[in-house]
Amino acid sequence: RVICPDLRGHGRTIAASPYWETPQLADDLMALLDELHIPKAHFVGHSMGGDVVMYCAILHPERVATATSIASTGVASEEVKKYVREFDFKNLCRERHKRFIERMRSDHALAHNGDLEQFITETVKNCERYPDFLEAELACISMPFLLIYGDADPTIGFGEIAKLKNNIRSFTACAVKDGDHHLHM
Repeated sequence: RVICPDLRGHGRTIAASPYWETPQLADDLMALLDELHIPKAHFVGHSMGGDVVMYCAILHPERVATATSIASTGVASEEVKKYVREFDFKNLCRERHKRFIERMRSDHALAHNGDLEQFITETVKNCERYPDFLEAELACISMPFLLIYGDADPTIGFGEIAKLKNNIRSFTACAVKDGDHHLHM
């Protein structure tokens, strides 16, 4: 059984408020599991979704059988901040990022009542603030943890991979040759 939820403020999920924070998304996933009477699951998330997976693994380890993060090491690094700032609505090059804008508008219009600027603003704000896990928090991740990343992803630093490897007991990394941040695309 595979469940692919839209996170609060994303996709077709209409939230009461357009404001959200990454740790809140982990709580939402736990509430979803409760509603579906699922005691434990395998979690997979891309980019910020990978951050959410890590929050779930740290805050609710009894609910996470395995954790897979794609293109996220759980650090709001300068590389991540630089990357997301390029997509900040006030910095967004409309012509260069035309496909990105169209995809975001079509994929996330319902989540923010068609207010693309609100969606992008919230995403950038959260990516600049979250996550920044301490080594002690990472050491709490006891289930098998897989990091999948592109070796050409500008948001992934080798020091960050080493931090995961040194602190997560059952850590495995898989690099995709010439892969960028959007490996699944």
